[in-house]
Amino acid sequence: GARFGSSVALGNGGDTLAVGASHATDGTTTWAGAVYLFNRSNGVWSQKRKLASPSPASSGYFGSVVDLSDTGTTLAVGEEGADSAHLYALDGTDTWGLQQSVQGNNTDTGDNFGSALALSGDGLTLAVGASGEDEASTVIASVGGITNGGTNVGAVYVFTFDSAGASWSQQMYLKAPNAEDSDAMGVSVALSDDGNTLVAGASGEDGDGNGATGAGTVYAFTRDAGGLWTHQATLRASVPKSDDAFARESLALSSDGNRLAVSAHFDDSAATGLDGQPATTTTDVGAVHLFSRDGGGAWSGPVTVKPTNSALSNLYFGVGFAFSNDGRTLAVGADGESSSTQDVICATAESACTDAQANSGAVDAGALYLY
Repeated sequence: GARFGSSVALGNGGDTLAVGASHATDGTTTWAGAVYLFNRSNGVWSQKRKLASPSPASSGYFGSVVDLSDTGTTLAVGEEGADSAHLYALDGTDTWGLQQSVQGNNTDTGDNFGSALALSGDGLTLAVGASGEDEASTVIASVGGITNGGTNVGAVYVFTFDSAGASWSQQMYLKAPNAEDSDAMGVSVALSDDGNTLVAGASGEDGDGNGATGAGTVYAFTRDAGGLWTHQATLRASVPKSDDAFARESLALSSDGNRLAVSAHFDDSAATGLDGQPATTTTDVGAVHLFSRDGGGAWSGPVTVKPTNSALSNLYFGVGFAFSNDGRTLAVGADGESSSTQDVICATAESACTDAQANSGAVDAGALYLY
């Protein structure tokens, strides 16, 4: 019941692994959560440390989300039940110490602060989502307002590390330019390696008034040399549809921040391959939407990626995915795929993929698609 593996992160060239166990019990504290750290040396993996919350709380879910810097020496851990996030630093080979715990300046109970977070590759910038934050403002500022006035509007908090003072501080409080109730901005977040590009999902946003309630949106923000954050783009599916779970589960940025992958694992389009969004539907097939940014800062897309066997319902394609650092390789999980075909298939023509995957016989066996 510990749910070991509820979150994972790799660093240090793949030799450092952090694994969250969000429902682990700490003594008598139920579902306090834990994080385990492993290291690989000469091809052999060993556990180096088990971390618990500095203040274990019942249903704190410490470790529900984790992230590592590229060097594997800085670790960020979310504890959404306690509306907090924690930073750890590696001192030497095996010793991990708590660097600092952070909260937003206006964090309230139930804001879901820490349910999503991202650490920049250089380990100097932390973005923390708070999808339940209630401030109705659309103002980007160094601190958040305390009047609330909305419900589950959502926000993202940015923290930066001061190497001289060895401390973290809140740099900015990000809000959507069209913030509304139930948008849940911050339900997912991602950062570029340098921390200067941030994307935040708002899975409850209504598609800019097109009638698609809860269609979902991603907001892109950028930081200038002076530390000022601005909204750069609002990114949506080519055909926004209600309850596709667009950006609800995860986002992924390439290391330079110029390529973005967004999951929508409840997408109902029966299209296959790239860029098809026909009127015909099949329940909860799923999709991944890809966006790109040019040198002038203009975003384009999406290119919509669909599985080759979209005629099958409940694939949940996009429920989990991984993006390579250069944004040129995409792996997409579909945990509802029910083909009983085994091993690696469809390495050549897509027609062969469709035929092989039309088979059923293994309900919710799952599959992985590579692009």
